[in-house]
Amino acid sequence: MEKIDKFIIRILLKNGFTQEEIDSLTKEELKEIYQRGIKKIIQNFSPSTQDQEKLKPKNPFSTLQEPKEIYQIPLDFFKSFLIEDIVLMLHKRFRAIPMERIQKIVKILYFAFQEEVLQEIKAKLSKLPEDEQESILEIYERGDIQHLLEINQHLESEDFRKKFEGVLAIKAMLKKQKEEE
Repeated sequence: MEKIDKFIIRILLKNGFTQEEIDSLTKEELKEIYQRGIKKIIQNFSPSTQDQEKLKPKNPFSTLQEPKEIYQIPLDFFKSFLIEDIVLMLHKRFRAIPMERIQKIVKILYFAFQEEVLQEIKAKLSKLPEDEQESILEIYERGDIQHLLEINQHLESEDFRKKFEGVLAIKAMLKKQKEEE
């Protein structure tokens, strides 16, 4: 018990209490202060149920009345859901539509979202020479959507762009050197 008391006192000293304050409190009061502090720490690290509900993406199809409305919703749900999950959610919402047709619809939506992300990347690469843009976009077109989203996010970072431009400068220098040989 003595070790525990010393541990509690040491923790309280490290967290803003003075020795005089600690000496003026009973062992029970010290333990209570320590326990409240630990509870606060635990509450700060474990999200509340409200926070957990905010983290769960909502089903973007729950409010749809007719299948044709699918084409009118924003495509951002591909950031949060896998294609398979979207197919299942749509199939659950519109059971009368055959699964194969739903899969085709989702592929169309997926390619539309992919195209949006590629256009954003292309706009961010617009300062580069056109042949560089084409070779870079060629690589990214083959990537999955998560990869495209990561690249798009990286291109917003000034540090990443500088490193990227440095690599392109080295590439241009090597290309020029090769042509001179």
